Amino acid sequence: MESPRKKLRRVVGFESLPDEVVAHILSFMTFKEAVMKSGLGRRWRHQWLRCRSIDLDESLFTLGAKRRLLTADGRIFPPEDPKRTGRQLLIKFAGDFAARYAESRMESFRLVFSFPEEYPSEVWKWILAATSRKVASLDLDFSDPETDWVFDFGNGKFNLPAEIFELHQSLTSLSLSACEVLPHRFLGLHALRRLSLSRIFVRKRTFHTLLANLPLLEELYLKHLDIAEVYVAGCSRGLRKLTVDNCLPLDIGIRLVHAPALESFHYCGAVVPFEIEQIPRIVDVDVSFTEDDFMDGGDPLRDLLQNIYNAETLTVCGYLPQVIPRVHDPGRLPTVGEYNHRQLIINGVAFHREEIPGIALLLRSYTLLETLTIRLSADKKRLDGYEFPLRKAIGGSAFWDKELEIPFPCMEDNLRYVKLEGFTGQMNQVEFVEFLLTTARSLRELIICVSREPSKFGHTMERRWNIVHSLLYCPRASDRIRIDIE
Repeated sequence: MESPRKKLRRVVGFESLPDEVVAHILSFMTFKEAVMKSGLGRRWRHQWLRCRSIDLDESLFTLGAKRRLLTADGRIFPPEDPKRTGRQLLIKFAGDFAARYAESRMESFRLVFSFPEEYPSEVWKWILAATSRKVASLDLDFSDPETDWVFDFGNGKFNLPAEIFELHQSLTSLSLSACEVLPHRFLGLHALRRLSLSRIFVRKRTFHTLLANLPLLEELYLKHLDIAEVYVAGCSRGLRKLTVDNCLPLDIGIRLVHAPALESFHYCGAVVPFEIEQIPRIVDVDVSFTEDDFMDGGDPLRDLLQNIYNAETLTVCGYLPQVIPRVHDPGRLPTVGEYNHRQLIINGVAFHREEIPGIALLLRSYTLLETLTIRLSADKKRLDGYEFPLRKAIGGSAFWDKELEIPFPCMEDNLRYVKLEGFTGQMNQVEFVEFLLTTARSLRELIICVSREPSKFGHTMERRWNIVHSLLYCPRASDRIRIDIE
């Protein structure tokens, strides 16, 4: 087989290309790819030092399948201790990079290096190589990838160089994981628009001060923080995106009070108190809960849904339809204004009898709904301790026939597109499709994506296809409904 180096030599005129063109070619590669190409020929050997997006990730050196020495000569040393030897190789490589890098500006710098306190001076040198070049995007991850407990902050107090917080006009994006965060240091970061914090202990007062010091912040991502409250108020007038991912304990909860620019809110984690007021520009809301046990969490979740009524797109998980039907009026959700949802996405449902009442409640409440996507999951678990909200558990066609006693306004006027992903041909799925086809007068297109995953119930792929094709002959509320099978 012809080697890559010989292939390059066969490229007409390659050796005569100007350095600027070679550097331009490298700009389309990741930093890892650019370094690996340095061993293909003389033209590539030093050009990777002209990359302006630098990525130093210890997993490339310490993971068995990926571990390789990314140096110009491409040598690999067999380690006695793969992780320790790999870290030493990274330290040598990063030191050479910092000493030889000659570009005056750097667009982005990413460093993934666990236990930085073992080599503090080296880590500071690498970071200062970026800050001295007015880096625009800085990503520092000092977490331990081998720990099973993401809230283990034993190595999460690494002190960062002050030079990071002197990038007043150049730093637009900052991502910090498992390091020390001192809110007063952020005061001068006038250009910062995106901030991501992960695996850090954050005091309540610290978080408030941090946001107050970043009035122009537009995107905030919080993941695996040890934090009691996420409070966004008037000081964050420019905040457009907020993501809270599996933070604990959040015993005070999520408080979004007067966030006039907020357009996107994503939450994943336990059911916590929500207080949401004055978010007039909200467009996209995505909530996913990690609870396994049933709890009477319908009230706080209904309050959450009620306060995000003006979002155009709503994404919910399979937990929510199981707990929200416990209302005084089972026909519709309460609201402070007309629900503005045009698109509803329901993730991880199996159409168990426990889920169907909640799905019906959402469809009946969202009168302006135009697009519905349901992503089915064969592994969906029933909640422990679940109690059916109706007098008795009914499902399938009997349930949907009873539901027709109260109209579904969206199906009469607005619902145009429905997509079912992961269809397995279970009876409750089939009966829901039949309900849609016979009821939704406004429906124009139904897309059914058949699951290729093995069935726990013995359904073969042939049986699934036979079931889904039989739905083509189901009576329809409108002759304009098109059914696509994928």
